[in-house]
Formats: sequence, C-alpha cells, structure tokens
Amino acid sequence: MDPMECAECDRLWRVYADSTRQHIELVNAEVEAAKTDDIIQVRALQIALQGAVERRELARAQVKSHGATHRGSER
Repeated sequence: MDPMECAECDRLWRVYADSTRQHIELVNAEVEAAKTDDIIQVRALQIALQGAVERRELARAQVKSHGATHRGSER
C-alpha cells in the first residue's frame, strides 16, 4: 500500500502534529508564566509538559513503527 494513501498514516501523523502543537503551546505558556514569577503556575506547566513530551514521543514512535510496515510492501 502506498503510504500516501494510507488512512492510518494520516491518522498517526495528525496525532503526532497535535501532540507537537500542544507541546509547543505548553512550552510557550511556561515561558510566559516564568516571566510573572508565578511559581505555582510554572510548576503546574512543568508537570503538564512532562506528559506532553511523553505523548509526543509515543506518537512519533507510532508513526515510525507504522511507516516500517510500508517499507516491506514497496517491492
């Protein structure tokens, strides 16, 4: 199957893009909170960032793993 026509590829790339966007938004929010010296908010964002990093890494691994299924079928 051509990866360009794979619904699962599309879905996984959307999940990865969304998780990356959320990660960036949290990084930006943490930077802004740090400017206000709001330690409680900074800590809450750091915790949220840990989860965002894990979700982004998992989504990336899923894209990579699924992509490998196409490499075997391109012959």
